[in-house]
Amino acid sequence: MQEHRRVFHEEFGPGSVVYYKPGEIYPLQVEFDNQDADGHNVYRFAADELTPIENEKPMRHIARVSARRLGYNIGDEYIIGPTNQHGYYSVYLMNGSIIGSYVTNFFEMVRPYIEPETKEVEIKPETPQIEAIEEPGPITPIEVKTAEIEPKRAKKQAKKKKDKKPAFEQLNIFDFMEG
Repeated sequence: MQEHRRVFHEEFGPGSVVYYKPGEIYPLQVEFDNQDADGHNVYRFAADELTPIENEKPMRHIARVSARRLGYNIGDEYIIGPTNQHGYYSVYLMNGSIIGSYVTNFFEMVRPYIEPETKEVEIKPETPQIEAIEEPGPITPIEVKTAEIEPKRAKKQAKKKKDKKPAFEQLNIFDFMEG
């Protein structure tokens, strides 16, 4: 038996194996979904006392936020369910997309979540309509007129040089000697 495997006991009902130590008289420690009359839900068993549960889908619940945490508003409803890691649970939006996994439970259970049945829809591929393609005519080369572009560039550069006035004028010693 593996840890985290779902099992069933006639007296206690369904549960999960949380610890396995081979060689002991009672090697399996099982945490049951429901508590007994004394409030206990963890017991040890031999492997022949338990029946493995095959293909059981984990139960998810609709839960309401009961404490303010991480941007969740009190009173909002989400779907929560178990994860593969023991002690964690997953939180889903109502459309089924996952938000995250948490250790701390800040939800109160409202009711079990009933998975919507998915209908198999047969998708028929659309047959594309093929239209007649016209034959292209003769290809004419495009002439590029570079002679017109270069004079414009030269004019712009000359204008920039002419308009550009120095912020200050360079003086030399001879300018002061002239008088």
